[in-house]
Amino acid sequence: MRKIPFIFLCMLVLSSCSLFKGKIKPYPEGVIFPLEKDEELIYEGEIIEFAYLVKDRLFFSTRTGMVYCMDVLNRIIHWEFKIKQNFKSRIYPGKDNLYVVDNTNQLFSISLEGDLNWKSQISGRVTSGIIEYDNNVYLGTAAGSFFAYDRSTGENKWRFKVEKGIHSHPAADSGSVFFGCDDQKIYSLDHEGNLRFTLDCGEKIRSYLLIDGKRLYFSTDDDHIYCYDLNKRHRKWKVKCGAPIRTPFFYDKKRLLFVSWDSVLYCLNRKNGHILWWNVVPSRSSYSMETVKDKLVVSSMSAVIRCFDIDTGKIIGNYQENKEIRSNPVWYSPFLLVNVYDKGEDKGKLVFLKKEIKVILSPSAVSPSKVNEEI
Repeated sequence: MRKIPFIFLCMLVLSSCSLFKGKIKPYPEGVIFPLEKDEELIYEGEIIEFAYLVKDRLFFSTRTGMVYCMDVLNRIIHWEFKIKQNFKSRIYPGKDNLYVVDNTNQLFSISLEGDLNWKSQISGRVTSGIIEYDNNVYLGTAAGSFFAYDRSTGENKWRFKVEKGIHSHPAADSGSVFFGCDDQKIYSLDHEGNLRFTLDCGEKIRSYLLIDGKRLYFSTDDDHIYCYDLNKRHRKWKVKCGAPIRTPFFYDKKRLLFVSWDSVLYCLNRKNGHILWWNVVPSRSSYSMETVKDKLVVSSMSAVIRCFDIDTGKIIGNYQENKEIRSNPVWYSPFLLVNVYDKGEDKGKLVFLKKEIKVILSPSAVSPSKVNEEI
């Protein structure tokens, strides 16, 4: 019987020791550098700027008039949609549709299953971005016409005319649609096409517009970025950058991030415009950025993908392809997807990148060891 308390005491000591053991760190998740190539999926033509992921389907357009849907789970071309004319238009995603414009200024609405919903001839050369909001599709032209089309039928619902060209990417909320113009103004229209107000900006607006609650963010061609209070209709702040901004804005609760045309990545405080950090990317960029947990992945007009710590701006890693990267990076766990282009063969490649795995064997005992000693 005396053995029982002794055994119990030993068990208690051993269990208490286990409580003080350091916890094993979980294996890190997300994109991990260095990266290595896992596989390539080849397609015809050169991708145009933007790839869009929905679940396990990746959508993009090429300059040869193709719209592709890639099944990235099974790594096959799921469907392709051919347009007779070539085009320079990237795809613009809607809720259940994709929009592209060909070189004859026809607007196509294509379902996510690769079927043509409708096409409409636009009066004028389309020079703006395209957005869908509720049942409207919005775009602008070089001649200064801003159009709304019915999302379901492609019917032109209304047109709003300004004096100069529209080259910005519009933005919309429940009450308004906004676009920037070469006449140096931001226009706010209701969804019936009636003018609500204008903002005088003093320079052409050819950037993406971003609405976040009651704040509007945009940049002008004199290298400034602005934040406007839409309730009070006055400027909250402006910041001078080194060059115009052609990338979409990325934002979270506290930060606003973008790449200027002089290859500088900025991170600003959204509330007051203060620069939290900045760093450089390999080249100019017009591509959207990808966030994976606490990391920011950026592609530019080079062969290099660069990854940053989103809190500090510190460079975490680089990956270099043998061809120039031609679109935004896309995270499809556990792979980072990028597109490259071979001009000689006129073929694109969707590249699957994964974390590089290296195995290193190291002895647990100090060398030299005794004969027959276990290590």
